[in-house]
Amino acid sequence: MRLRAIVIVASMLVACAEPVSDEQQLRDLVARAEQAAEARDASELLELVAPHYTGPGGSHREDLFRMAAGYFLVNQQVYVLTRIHSVTLNPDGTASADLAVAMARTPLGDHRLLAQTRADLFRVQLELVRDDDGWLIYLAQSQPAGPGDFL
Repeated sequence: MRLRAIVIVASMLVACAEPVSDEQQLRDLVARAEQAAEARDASELLELVAPHYTGPGGSHREDLFRMAAGYFLVNQQVYVLTRIHSVTLNPDGTASADLAVAMARTPLGDHRLLAQTRADLFRVQLELVRDDDGWLIYLAQSQPAGPGDFL
């Protein structure tokens, strides 16, 4: 009887839970990417990328995996700081995100210390598509950024 009551209460809690908005799901994807990079887990990063991904110079998903794995091999510690500038839900069911990403071998603290830190700074534009499991990155472009991009 007690187990049945627990199951009923748990079911009611799940049924009453607010669905997570698309924008929050996209922000969560960026947080997962940040965590995967800091864990130096190229496989986890790849789980966030669509099979038909296209990157700089026409690179593909496998190229992204090799680049990430190589970066993690060279850098035994990876610290990431992100700042999401915008998330846009497009009428065709895709989404766009514009963010600043800092990557370093030492802890970054917060954006006010970036000018004093040896970090690689990028402005990244992502295009995302929804699949059965959530959002995936299908296009990424980046360019150099400055500390001001993190304000």
